[in-house]
Amino acid sequence: MRFFHRRRYSRAGEAIVEIAERHRDRLGPQITGFIEVDCRHGEEEIAFELLIEMLYEEEIESPPDERRVLQELGEQMGIPEEGMFFWPEPIKRSAQES
Repeated sequence: MRFFHRRRYSRAGEAIVEIAERHRDRLGPQITGFIEVDCRHGEEEIAFELLIEMLYEEEIESPPDERRVLQELGEQMGIPEEGMFFWPEPIKRSAQES
């Protein structure tokens, strides 16, 4: 009899949990736990929104590679860029620059 190892999270869920774990000391075990449970139950969008919100609230600055992953995840989930908060806040473009 052959057993198949079922993935714990989707690919998006794995990325979200990995980032949350990286910042566990600042996010705290309770928030990290909520993110893990949401991803385990297929609620990646909720986990992602919680992660983005908490990174912003705790003023955690993501390195460029991590920020790219977060932006790609947001795009895949259909979350508008205006809905993704980053610390420090992105520089606002003036109307003349656009």
